Amino acid sequence: MKYYIAVNNERQGPFTTEELAQKGITADTLVWTENMVDWQPAGSLDELRPFIRQAQAVPSQVSAPKKKKKSGCMITLLIALIVLALAVGAAALTNPSKETHQKELSGILSEAIKETLKTKNTSGFELDAVYDKVVPRIIENVSNELLDYNNYFVFSTCNLKTDENKRATIGAFGKVYTADKDEVKKVLMDALKNMESLGENLSNFGV
Repeated sequence: MKYYIAVNNERQGPFTTEELAQKGITADTLVWTENMVDWQPAGSLDELRPFIRQAQAVPSQVSAPKKKKKSGCMITLLIALIVLALAVGAAALTNPSKETHQKELSGILSEAIKETLKTKNTSGFELDAVYDKVVPRIIENVSNELLDYNNYFVFSTCNLKTDENKRATIGAFGKVYTADKDEVKKVLMDALKNMESLGENLSNFGV
């Protein structure tokens, strides 16, 4: 026996019971055959019930999309925030102090003065004693008169108090860096010569 089915108010068929099962009919699907007076739900016919169950038992091949777990994203974000906080804390704790910048620039200044004294010395006279006497006195006054220290919590800078307010060093994570050592030397020497308290000491030694 073959059956017709109603799909979107249109008659389709006729189909065998096996074909109805493949169609995936439900208990509410309206069916009709030649020995029936009117259309009836498939679930009301005993001979079609096994095929309705068979059609309903076919598992769906397309699974519902899984919801993304928010916990993984939250953990990643939390770890990132912890790492960032540790980095900021480490930078703040190791931010070079004013004294550290002064030490770096004092070394550059000391080197510049020593080079200048050796260049000016044409007599062959040993200037080590002069150098040891003059340079410490000059360096002692540099930080107060020539250097401008700035602390930005996670890093620090030291500028030279000149007309251009030139940046001499920048420090972070316990280290102090000089961008252009030769330029800093030149600016330091030019500035020192213009410092009333130190210029005389330099000129006395031909610097």
